[in-house]
Amino acid sequence: MRDKICRFLEKQTALRLTGDDASPARLARQNGKIGVGIIAAQGQFQAAFACQCPMTRALIASIPDGVYRFEDALESDGQSENDILIVATVRVDGEAMSVNFEGSSPQVAGNVNAVIAIVQSATWYSVRLLAEDDIPVNQGCFAPIEVLAPEGSVLNPHFPAAVSVGNTE
Repeated sequence: MRDKICRFLEKQTALRLTGDDASPARLARQNGKIGVGIIAAQGQFQAAFACQCPMTRALIASIPDGVYRFEDALESDGQSENDILIVATVRVDGEAMSVNFEGSSPQVAGNVNAVIAIVQSATWYSVRLLAEDDIPVNQGCFAPIEVLAPEGSVLNPHFPAAVSVGNTE
């Protein structure tokens, strides 16, 4: 049954990525072909996704509203001895948070640049660390957190920039 569920969810993901019809009506038609259990499992996945968002929103709401700023610098990119500035401005507004890296250094020659996915991951992980209880990881827990990094910066470089290999949070 597990393999059947996994294949069904992979197919639904592929359909959504290609823009094909993955509507509730289509899923209902599929119900006769794949079984009620798989449709119920997809509903459970969607419910798990939805329940993480309120946990993150509650965590953010516990932080006083305001604007918080921090900056630090890397001492080198391995190609030069210039400081590489990292600036983070965090804006908390109720249950929403924005983390903006405007003001960070432009991309550099060495492989300390980070692609935006790494920046998002490190930011989301840092917010999760503030929680007293573990927040299960899925896209739902990231919905209330906006991550912005200027294009062409050390935190969102243009191709073909040298970038750090793997997650380095």
